[in-house]
Amino acid sequence: MHPVPGVFAGGSNTIAVLVLLTEFAMLRAALLRAQLRLYAAQSLLLSALAVIAAASRGLPDLYVLAGLSFLLKVIMVPLVVSRLLRDTSAEIAGPVRSASRARCSWRSSSPRSGSSPWAR
Repeated sequence: MHPVPGVFAGGSNTIAVLVLLTEFAMLRAALLRAQLRLYAAQSLLLSALAVIAAASRGLPDLYVLAGLSFLLKVIMVPLVVSRLLRDTSAEIAGPVRSASRARCSWRSSSPRSGSSPWAR
């Protein structure tokens, strides 16, 4: 019979799965603001993982690491980046248009329609 994992082991496995899921969500997110929120959530999960590791192993230095990680990666980085994004007028990343719907800029500015700008 297999031993039942402890609370700390189960919690760390759950957080590891959630970190992986947030990584997949970051790959799927199209907007930079959504990626920023997912980054903050993932950083919060990693801080919680450090707290669980510190509690299960009795390492007080990991509590300091978890606190610094929380302060910098969950609070400060999202605040600074969101302030920078607020100053921009356009969304940095958006939905990608398909190649068939996208218009080439050289076609609209070319004197002869349908010809390439390199053909003279």
